[in-house]
Amino acid sequence: ACGVALTGVPATAQTLLATIPTGLNPVALATNPTNRKLYVANQYSNNVTVIDEASLATATIPVGSYPTDIAVNPVSNKIYVANQNSNTVTVIDGVTNSTTIVATGHSPTALAINSVTNQIYVANYFDNTVTAINGSNNSTVTIAVGSYPAAIALNPSSNKIYVANLAINTVTVIDGLTGNTATVAVGRFPKAVAVNALTNKIYVANASYFTAGTVTVIDGESNSTTVVPAGQYPSALAVNPETNQIYVVNAGDGTVTAIDGATNSTQTIAVGSSPGLVAVDPDIDKIYVTNDLANGSLTTIDGATGSTTTIGIVGNPYAVTADPADHRVYTANLTGNSVSVIGDALPPRRPRDCNSFLPRPAGWWTHGKPTGNLAVRRSVAALSATLLSLTILAAASPRPPPPTR
Repeated sequence: ACGVALTGVPATAQTLLATIPTGLNPVALATNPTNRKLYVANQYSNNVTVIDEASLATATIPVGSYPTDIAVNPVSNKIYVANQNSNTVTVIDGVTNSTTIVATGHSPTALAINSVTNQIYVANYFDNTVTAINGSNNSTVTIAVGSYPAAIALNPSSNKIYVANLAINTVTVIDGLTGNTATVAVGRFPKAVAVNALTNKIYVANASYFTAGTVTVIDGESNSTTVVPAGQYPSALAVNPETNQIYVVNAGDGTVTAIDGATNSTQTIAVGSSPGLVAVDPDIDKIYVTNDLANGSLTTIDGATGSTTTIGIVGNPYAVTADPADHRVYTANLTGNSVSVIGDALPPRRPRDCNSFLPRPAGWWTHGKPTGNLAVRRSVAALSATLLSLTILAAASPRPPPPTR
């Protein structure tokens, strides 16, 4: 029945299920819950590998030069690829694999999608702008931000977009309705940003080489800030909205800092050498971290206990994503020119809350129990209603440049 939650999911052994060839230097990947396909941006071969998650069959789609980031709008079933060297975004139709090219600013590096408003935001690294793309007609608006916008994230509930400006230690806050901006001071070298839409808190990883690593927590209502200590060179982060935990990858010391979103208290968890990126599966409270050195591995953190397991991954895994539909994990392996498919020996998937069958903005999965206070739950309910309307209509009709090898 709807609303029934599975509790007590045990820690389980990881299994490498398959290794799938891709193009050259796969640097980013995203799952599409609408068509159950995985999209992989191949930076050196200027194409995207499409993997059918059921059969593992592949297709290849040409895109622009040096694709660097990729994101999915599950409501419109469109996929967006930032082409860094051609100053464009390639829009892929999830049904036909046909493409459309949209011009952006100089060096588009990172993407964020608001599935509620059908707006796509592109951080342009070298001309200090964000291109806002209207997903309905691909028209664009250019918004000025700070120097070297390296990462971007958004809150679909508040319709605010957050852009980390690497060179001037600020975050630009864009009002998605008006296009107006505000500036929030953060720590040195803000390299990554993530949002907990349920608490309206924004987390910024400050990756200074010269000072202790920190995370700046921005209150989405007031833009006030709090500083939380992290490890050495915090360079990536991800949020579990169900548990209100934030996971910060510290590339310099091989750890993850787990932040309690309610208290800002922290726990340090050892992972592998030179950890890269992180993904969360909120349904089972598991966190996945790629480790790049010594050919590579994937560390799984049990969110309930902090315990870890690690599996070897050949080919220097970098990007990682978790699909809550079947709890598979996918890593993009830079030198292996491949994607690894990893599965856990899990109990049957827990039934989800009725509203969780609606498409959600990319990377924001909130299955099962309600989280947060009444106002937050009402906001999420309103979001779900809006998404349902968009779904019916549809049926009717930085990161900064990643390491190179």
